[in-house]
Amino acid sequence: MSTMVLYSLLIGLPALVTTGAISAVTGGLKVGRSIAAFILGALLELLALYTLMPHFAHWSSGGVFISGLIVFLSALVATLLAEMMGGDTDRFGNHKFSADGSVLTIAIGFVLFIVWIVTASCAVRPASLGNNSEWDEIAALLEPREATQSDLEASASDDDLIKISPAAANLEAQGVMPGDVGSYAQVGKTFEQTINGDQYYITDLRVTNWRGFRQAGGVLPGYFIRPAKVMDATTTFVPGHALRFVPDARWSEDLGRHVYLNFTLDCGCEVENLDVLEIDNEGNPFYTGTVWRYSVGNVGMIADAVIVVDPTDGTITEYQIGQVPDWIDRIYSLEKMQERVEWWATYSEWDASTFPSPSTTLGKMLLDSAEDVYGHTGRLFYQYTVTSSGADQTLKWEIQVDPRTGEAVKFPASGKTIQAVKDLITQQKDDLNLFVTTDVVECERQPLLGVETYYCLLQAEDSGAISGYVFVQERFTSSPSQVIIAGSFDEAWNLFRRQLTQGSGGNANVQGETADTIVVVGTVQRISLESIDDAILMLVIAEDGQALYFRVSAENPYASLTREGDKVEIVAFDILTDEANEAVDLRNESLPPAVLNP
Repeated sequence: MSTMVLYSLLIGLPALVTTGAISAVTGGLKVGRSIAAFILGALLELLALYTLMPHFAHWSSGGVFISGLIVFLSALVATLLAEMMGGDTDRFGNHKFSADGSVLTIAIGFVLFIVWIVTASCAVRPASLGNNSEWDEIAALLEPREATQSDLEASASDDDLIKISPAAANLEAQGVMPGDVGSYAQVGKTFEQTINGDQYYITDLRVTNWRGFRQAGGVLPGYFIRPAKVMDATTTFVPGHALRFVPDARWSEDLGRHVYLNFTLDCGCEVENLDVLEIDNEGNPFYTGTVWRYSVGNVGMIADAVIVVDPTDGTITEYQIGQVPDWIDRIYSLEKMQERVEWWATYSEWDASTFPSPSTTLGKMLLDSAEDVYGHTGRLFYQYTVTSSGADQTLKWEIQVDPRTGEAVKFPASGKTIQAVKDLITQQKDDLNLFVTTDVVECERQPLLGVETYYCLLQAEDSGAISGYVFVQERFTSSPSQVIIAGSFDEAWNLFRRQLTQGSGGNANVQGETADTIVVVGTVQRISLESIDDAILMLVIAEDGQALYFRVSAENPYASLTREGDKVEIVAFDILTDEANEAVDLRNESLPPAVLNP
């Protein structure tokens, strides 16, 4: 309520100044001064509510009533100030408070003020400050479950990794902006989204020139789309849409104001992340936002629903949690869930009975990083890494959160922090004089071919384009020489697979040292259980009928898991001799080991 009074005071002051100016010009409004201040204060408050859209206007369950209350409060403040500051002076020049008209105006306003409060109290039920069950739900720590064996055995491959960052996709969108559209709009925000099982970057448009926008019919013609995991894909503009209710549009067609006036004011809630453009499975664009309901006074909020706004006609559709269409990726935002993860990291190991002080067990873990990640499931998840709060910044946990349900899973981690890995990559690329003017971005942990690995992109500082790819195995986060850096994804991926076959020996290959490979798909007919020089011998019947022997490193994560009869894909690298390309008997020790990828 104190915020409302202060806000009303700020609205009342302009009303006072304006009323005083009119009084000075007209020679004194006298009786009409208080009436003019009352009306002007109310009008200015209504204008502020329309243009500024303050959140406190719906701090309780009856936003419309509260907004009206503030209008009356602003008008009364303006009236009182006008009479206190704008009264007449006596013949000696001393200020003289004039009650002419003010008593009647204030009395009428006060009565209306009381009537409005009573009406609001009868018509709505404000969120109770003593709602203990709601407090429990809001304050509950994130409760991540332990990763199951199935979770721990999950494996990602090259097809599961993004090949471009959102910033680079946004840059590409700027390059394909239709010329006529660029005169009144600019590229907006870029978000990852799953459409029909595939991952894309979606970028919307934002109005920059109202006059040009009006001349174009008051609509934006489409959006940009770009496959996130396809290396050679490009960003394209999708025309054929007439998006009228969009961010930064005119007056009531501005997306935020349209939702505020037609939904938020009357719902006793706040709408988060409204400016996310998502595409349904038929390619139609919609703006979505999560509805956070006030459940405890004007502070405590719980996610209650998701609204979908059709930008072509402004239709607002509300879906309760649990009934949200499958094509909507985000219900809980990265930032909201990050707050919960930070709470969990701070309090999950807290022991109030610790002697001499429970503070010694408070905040023993800290959040390291937060990232949007696509994994082997093809669905978006939030990845948070948590480290100990001591001097040793080794990771302790990786928390994965489903943005549709808020459910969390914690995986044990032992590598360096994301920032430490970024520093390691920067050190190595600078030492090698490679990609010097690039930033390390989009770093994520992935179980690549069953091995916990950090995967990062190198983004040019000047243009923002992606210019390199990096792989760092978790076990090598203290070894700069084992960092794999290459200018193309295929090159970096091949070098990573080659590194897996070599166990811990040798330095990682970097730019310009790609090995030739052969790929064989077939069925395992026989496996030698006798390990020879840390290798396992496998006889594979290829799809073309050839019987081929392969020597597989015992350190390969799949070697001990493969059984006779399994269908496998084996890649052999040409490291020592040209004969390896002919897939001869790999039991020969002069031949390289193979990478198994079932």
